[in-house]
Amino acid sequence: MSTITRPITALMYPRGTCKAQTFYFRGDDIHKEPEFLDNEYRSAKIQFDRLKIELEAEKQEYEKIQAELEKREGYTVTLASALGDESHQTEENAKLRQQIIQLQEEIDKFDAEIAEAKEQQHPGLLAQLQKERAFYNAEIEDLRIAIFTGIDNIRRDKEEIANLVQSDEYTSSSMVKSDRMAFQRFYNQLRQKMDKQFAEFSAKQSEEARKRQARGKLPSPLESLCYQRSDAILEKEEVLRNKDFAELRKKLTAQVLLDQIETMNQAIIALGGEPTETESLKEQYAPPPPQSSTERSRDVPQEKTQTRPATRSMQRTYKDIPKPRARTSMLSSKK
Repeated sequence: MSTITRPITALMYPRGTCKAQTFYFRGDDIHKEPEFLDNEYRSAKIQFDRLKIELEAEKQEYEKIQAELEKREGYTVTLASALGDESHQTEENAKLRQQIIQLQEEIDKFDAEIAEAKEQQHPGLLAQLQKERAFYNAEIEDLRIAIFTGIDNIRRDKEEIANLVQSDEYTSSSMVKSDRMAFQRFYNQLRQKMDKQFAEFSAKQSEEARKRQARGKLPSPLESLCYQRSDAILEKEEVLRNKDFAELRKKLTAQVLLDQIETMNQAIIALGGEPTETESLKEQYAPPPPQSSTERSRDVPQEKTQTRPATRSMQRTYKDIPKPRARTSMLSSKK
């Protein structure tokens, strides 16, 4: 049985020096590939080393010039000290030069910051901001026009209110309002007085009827005098009612007119004018403040009233009260 022997071949690389190539997944962006990044890194490192060498050379030159400048500044200060009073201008010039150098450094710093900010500006973002600025400028202009239009409308409305307040129609409506208030208040007073008299009449009705039955029929002259007395009482009450109503109407009319003057003053103030002084008019024509219940009870004399249990006659309303006879009916009854 024969054995097959392979021929001895020399290896291309020495044993242990062969290295497999690294596999990378290739993408769509060539700038993200490892080969490109390695090349960029090498070129950036070479540029960094070159700039570092240039920076060291610039630093050495700067230090040399700075030492020369300090040397000259020392000579200048020494010379100024030797000159005496004439050295003031030299020292001031040295200070000014130092300030100029500091300001120049600050200017360079600001220029570098401005350049960095300009480099960071994105054209798309800048265009969007400019578009928003134009939109807001248009909105601001529209709002300004609306404000001016509103101010004109307010001014026009104030003038219309002022013309309305000083018109005859407003005065007539104010007088009608005062008359209505006077009639309403006077009606309430008469209603309260009528209810009070009705209660007293109901309480004394049975007693008066018993007295009339006991008294019988009066003589004709005496009955005529009684009718005349009743007519005089009715006329007196009517005169008093008219007087009270006239006083109440006068007070309410004065109050309404004072309110109209106050409204006109407000319109004048709104238009930028000087209002009319109304304190003296209020002191002269304004009605006095209403009295409290305790003060009113203190001023009115107390009357003795007889309390009786409620009867059917006391439960009647004001519609059940008999109307007073007129003067013509009284005269016809006397005839």
